[in-house]
Amino acid sequence: LMAAEAGMGCLVLAGADPGLLPGLETIDLTTLGDGPAAASADRAAAPDSLAYVIYTSGSGGRPKGVLLDHRGAVNLALAQRHGLAIAPRHRVLQFAPAAFDASIWEMVMALLNGATLVVAPPERIADPARLAAYLAEHQVSVATLPPAYLAELPDAALDPLELLITAGEAPEAERARRLARRLTYVNAYGPTETTVCASWHQVAPEADGPVPIGRAIANASLVVLDGRGRLCPVGVPGEIHIGGAGLARGYLGAPALTEAAFMPHPFIPGDRLYRSGDRGVVNADGTIGYLGRSDGQVKLRGHRVELGEIERVLARQPGVAQAAVVLHRNGGAAALAAYVAPADAVAADALRRALAWTLPEYMIPAHWMLLEALPLTASGKIDHAALPPVAPVTGEVAAETPLEAALAPIWRDILRCGGFSRDDRFYELGGDSIKAIQLVGRLRQAGYQIEMREFLAAPTLAAVAARLAAQAGWTEMEDAADSPVALDPAEYQGLFGGE
Repeated sequence: LMAAEAGMGCLVLAGADPGLLPGLETIDLTTLGDGPAAASADRAAAPDSLAYVIYTSGSGGRPKGVLLDHRGAVNLALAQRHGLAIAPRHRVLQFAPAAFDASIWEMVMALLNGATLVVAPPERIADPARLAAYLAEHQVSVATLPPAYLAELPDAALDPLELLITAGEAPEAERARRLARRLTYVNAYGPTETTVCASWHQVAPEADGPVPIGRAIANASLVVLDGRGRLCPVGVPGEIHIGGAGLARGYLGAPALTEAAFMPHPFIPGDRLYRSGDRGVVNADGTIGYLGRSDGQVKLRGHRVELGEIERVLARQPGVAQAAVVLHRNGGAAALAAYVAPADAVAADALRRALAWTLPEYMIPAHWMLLEALPLTASGKIDHAALPPVAPVTGEVAAETPLEAALAPIWRDILRCGGFSRDDRFYELGGDSIKAIQLVGRLRQAGYQIEMREFLAAPTLAAVAARLAAQAGWTEMEDAADSPVALDPAEYQGLFGGE
């Protein structure tokens, strides 16, 4: 869909199947060797030239391609230079994958400011302990991390950093203030449609309360408007609207969506504002506080997710009569929950596999509930507020070996559930990528050596126990079952800095 809609003519890959998308010219980076680089085209880019198209989740059931100009990318780099003091001496971590717009933030920060971009391999990112060693080994001085991932790193892992930026979701305020005593800590905010970042706030160690999203970056503007397009007074919630040099052209091939999301600036003739859908409030000191979403969009582990997109993909699956998806919270941990009214016999596992062909991992619901019918409002629409709560799994784990019994409490602690089968897949019990990182880390802390790729290949209690048993013979399996480290979940609380 993306290749066809964007009119791609060339695909750059690294060792992947060159026939992945027939009809496209391919450049395989692994075959280029050390020969002379191809001559670049002698063509200058104007400020309003298109720099990139990046896709975001779309409420209409398909991703939206956001059109961003060079003006926005250059302005972002200059804002980083003057507002964050980025200089050629800095070594900037590239943590975000290319499909996530935070990668643009990292790349322009380094490459347009003469600094060094340190590209962390995916296997290092998948293991917080290995990433911590990587930061020290490569003397990384600037890193942008999602708060959920930061929670898995102990404070000591951040010693090489001068500047830490978090974005995508609210940071844990107490730890942010603690870290601000030893490095510069910035909380950043911005939708894709505003060239990654629209505002930021440097955390003060002596502050209190939630960390705000701050003030607009250079050549950007943030205003909080009410439902009639009027400025909200201090302390009165409204919708955050964003304007300035970073504003996108709109959505590729979707003029109706563009018109709905962008509006004429009510106070500056000729300018535009982006309707973010985010609720905010202007604080007494002039900073803006973030209050959540005003629509069906949610933030999950730093990703922007339109629940309507998941619902429409799910409703198209054979055997599904009705479908609804909501954001479920269990003790503060957020996960997606899917509710399905089947027209024919259908299994949640089969639906999950079907969605995995179309949607990224973070958009696959972790919890599934099959109902005879979904509750409706008086107007005949699905009543999301009346959906039953996700029932917690309780009971004992059905372990068959002493080693499985020793590992089960770690599963239970990470997933925050009780009973599950030894053959239940981790992701179908409410697991996600962050929880997988936590699980592998805690297994290692308990003395069980397993790589992330090994876990992902067979993420069940039985498979992991079998792999560990085969690894070193595990002749002392009875002793492992009696280990207090392996059995008491409280023993693992301090593994990642006690957060």
